[in-house]
Amino acid sequence: MSGDAWNLREYSTQQLIEELARRANEQPTNKPEHWCHECTHFVTWYDQHPMPRKECPDTYNPCTKGHAMKFLPPEDYDDEYGFYLPVCVDRDLQHDPSRPDPRPAVPARPRRR
Repeated sequence: MSGDAWNLREYSTQQLIEELARRANEQPTNKPEHWCHECTHFVTWYDQHPMPRKECPDTYNPCTKGHAMKFLPPEDYDDEYGFYLPVCVDRDLQHDPSRPDPRPAVPARPRRR
C-alpha cells in the first residue's frame, strides 16, 4: 500500500483486508546480533559537533554512510530496541569492554633462532 496512510478511504475493502492479512502473516523479526548504535558510523542528531540548534528533521539519517536502516520496536518494557541492518559492509563496531571480543585470539608466532 502506498500513498497517504492516514486516508484509508482511498483503498478498497479488498486492499485493506490483504494488508491486514499480510501484517498478520509476517514472520517475527529475530533480534539482530549487532545494532546500528554500536557502529562508529552511527551519529545521532544531538551527537553532532557543533550541536545543531534546531529540531531533528524527519529526513535525518543517523548513518553517516547513508544506509537505510530498519527499526525494531520493543515488545516488552525492558526489551532491546533500535536501528539495525542484518548485513552491513561498512559496519565498524565500537569496542565495548563488557562484551567479549568476537575475534579469536591469534597465537604469537614462535621466534626462530
